[in-house]
This record gives sequence, C-alpha cells and structure tokens, in this order.
Amino acid sequence: MRRLFWIGFLFLIFTSCNKTEESDWTYCNDCNVEAWIGTYHGDGTYYAGNNPNVTTDVSIDFSIRELYNQKWKIVVSSENIFIITFIGDMVDTGYYYEQAGSSKSIHLTLYEKDGNYKISGSAKTYDATEDSVILVKSVSFDVFKQE
Repeated sequence: MRRLFWIGFLFLIFTSCNKTEESDWTYCNDCNVEAWIGTYHGDGTYYAGNNPNVTTDVSIDFSIRELYNQKWKIVVSSENIFIITFIGDMVDTGYYYEQAGSSKSIHLTLYEKDGNYKISGSAKTYDATEDSVILVKSVSFDVFKQE
C-alpha cells in the first residue's frame, strides 16, 4: 500500500511539472499579423483516413510568409508524408486563424512566452462526395518559431 502511495505521489509531481511548463504559454491576444510570419519547427501526429486505427508521430516544418495585397502563404510539411499549402487573407484576429473549405482546412492558435512564439494547430484534407465530406489525411502539431 505504501509503495502504491509513493508511485501515485511521484506521478502527480511529474504531471504537475508538465502542466506548469505548458501553462507558461499564453494566448497571444495583443499580437499583430507580423508576429505570425516566420518559419517554425516542431512535432505532430499524422492520421490517414484509410487506416483510422493508426497515428504516426512526425516532425513538422511550418512557415507563414507574406505575399502581396495583404495575402499570406502557409505551408505545413511533415517529411514525405504530408504537405499542404494555404493562401489566404492576412487577418488580424489576434491569437487564432482558420481557413476552411471543402477540400482542406487549417486551424491555428498562436501562443507567446518570454518573446517566443508557438503555434498549435491542425491541417486536414478532405474528399467531397455528393452527400458527405470524408477526412482523407490530417496532422495536428505544436511548432516553435525559429529565429
């Protein structure tokens, strides 16, 4: 019984440490569009609709760059497994950005900590049929801005 208590206690300490570290990141409420622009790198999880019981951990390269007429280009790439590009309006929405369509979508949240930036998000591709939209592939990720 005593051993079980210590195992539970140590588990609580380690999970609390992770939550404290994660909670240091806050929504980037006061960020402007320029805070988003740059290159990012991190980790993600890949999912393919044709094999729904399997997910794969992947390395993610992510970039946002300014194009023309208040447009930006977003590229999400995970090695040779998943690559997707979005071109959309640069919208000053603070800490979130979404772009959805019938063939692909992206959902992003921008976080800040001590002048550093992190984006958490997901990108998905779909196959539209006459009466439904089927998820083909998706990747969820946390990426950190590179200086």
